[in-house]
Amino acid sequence: MIYDSLFQHFSRHAFGKRNVVRRKILATVFIITLFALPGASYAEDINYIGDGVGLQAHPGTPGGDPLYLFPGTTAAPLSSDNTVTINYEPSATTTNPYRAYGGYSAQDSANGNTVTMINGYISDYVSGGFTYVVLPGGPAVAGATGNTATITGGEVTRSVYGGYAYAANQGEITEAAANNNTATITGGEVGYGVYGGYVYAGSASGTANALATGNSTTITGGAVSRDVYGAYVSAYFNSGTTSALATGNTVEITDGEVGRDVYGAYAYADSYGVIGTAKANAENNTVTITGGIITGNVTGGYARANSQSEIAEAAANNNTVEITGGEVIGDVIGSRVYAGSASGTANALATGNSTTITGGAVSRDVYGAYVSAYFNSGTTSALATGNTVEITDGEVGRDVYGAYAYADSYGVIGTAKANAENNTVTITGGIITGNVTGGYARANSQSEIAEAAANNNTVEITGGEVGGNIYGGIAEAYNTNGTAAAYAVNNIVTIGGTANIANSGIYGGYLQGGVGADLFSGNTLSVKNLNMTALGVYNFEYYNFWLPEGTANGDTMLFVEDEVDLTNSYANIYFQGETTLEI
Repeated sequence: MIYDSLFQHFSRHAFGKRNVVRRKILATVFIITLFALPGASYAEDINYIGDGVGLQAHPGTPGGDPLYLFPGTTAAPLSSDNTVTINYEPSATTTNPYRAYGGYSAQDSANGNTVTMINGYISDYVSGGFTYVVLPGGPAVAGATGNTATITGGEVTRSVYGGYAYAANQGEITEAAANNNTATITGGEVGYGVYGGYVYAGSASGTANALATGNSTTITGGAVSRDVYGAYVSAYFNSGTTSALATGNTVEITDGEVGRDVYGAYAYADSYGVIGTAKANAENNTVTITGGIITGNVTGGYARANSQSEIAEAAANNNTVEITGGEVIGDVIGSRVYAGSASGTANALATGNSTTITGGAVSRDVYGAYVSAYFNSGTTSALATGNTVEITDGEVGRDVYGAYAYADSYGVIGTAKANAENNTVTITGGIITGNVTGGYARANSQSEIAEAAANNNTVEITGGEVGGNIYGGIAEAYNTNGTAAAYAVNNIVTIGGTANIANSGIYGGYLQGGVGADLFSGNTLSVKNLNMTALGVYNFEYYNFWLPEGTANGDTMLFVEDEVDLTNSYANIYFQGETTLEI
């Protein structure tokens, strides 16, 4: 009897033809099919033309509204290697699917599925592969790998996902991963966001781990009303440990419109309970923009960690943003990091991130990295090191920062330390309306220690135009009832070539506010061309004048309007080639 029932089910769904719904069986040995998990035994090709044929109740909800498009049946959805194509002109006589899945699983994973929408109307969202595992207890594991969602026309009212993995339970271990999924938009409209990969892992008590790697989103046309992600990863728990990791994900935009923000990847870990550790990492993610209009911000990698106690650690390392064309209305940030703890330790780190602009227009600020850490009572640390910004052409509407680090203790007891060190800004062309800063560090505390250090940063400007000031490092430190100290030392600023900095004051170190400790030691200004002009130079211990070839007696290296204080400063002269200068 069981054999007969299985055979009838298999025959009906493997070989039956339902108008435009074409079923295809992969080469699978029948005896294996008998013992496979539901939805794992064979694959389907579905071509939907808007006539309602093939729509059914959502998986696992018999008797529900028959408005869902997916392979298999409500009782036994298929999870892998399926293809769904949607192509029809919406009208009063067509039936619009509520959702469309290339593959669906409530058990483990959905892999290798494809959804292509050429025209039509989806009332909710589209997902290449969709896994949703919720258990009352025991380990919960969900995966989505190698799925694809492509929109070339029509309208999706909510979001588009290449791969979607969701896992939750009441305890023990929860793990979810979305790897190597793809979302592509070449036309049409998306009402919410677009995600190459989307991951959620949640646990009431235990461990929650979420991972997204190798996912990609490509936009070559159409309109997306909200955010665009290469990957979005989130992990939540009430008590225990949570980890969110997003690595090697990409976004590429060549045309079209995005209504809000763009992220190569976003990793978010949250401990919302009494006890717990939250760790978030976004690493080696990339955003490339060659055209189109982005109304919000563009970020290579964003890592965010929150904890009510113990440790919150967030790190965004080696992420990249490249802009060669198009228009960004908001900020451009190589990486962004946030760590917050109500009581405990909050650490935020950004290292090795880069932002490169060779064309296009950015309306607001540009950062190699932006790092912030907050806590109520405990210790907070914000560190941005080894990040870079390079601008060869294009326009920036406000300021440029190699890195920005901000640590804030807003509670009664705590120590706040912010460091922006060894960051670099290089400008060889383009127009920057505002200021240019190698590293910016800011620390606030209500008690104990507030320390900000913007040291060993480099700014080099040999072309283009800067409308505001130039700073090797900026520091500010505030403390209501304790010690505060701001440092901006050992920074290097180099000017030369065809750079237009006539409206710029040039600072080795600068105190934005609070209590300054040292803004002078080791700061160096290097001048590498004749007849450079600036408003003034400040807080440099060393001045290096690199005489270009052909320099003669009476030539001037640098004109300044403001009086220069050379107390405790030293000048060095270097020759770049042959000269007739007599010394």
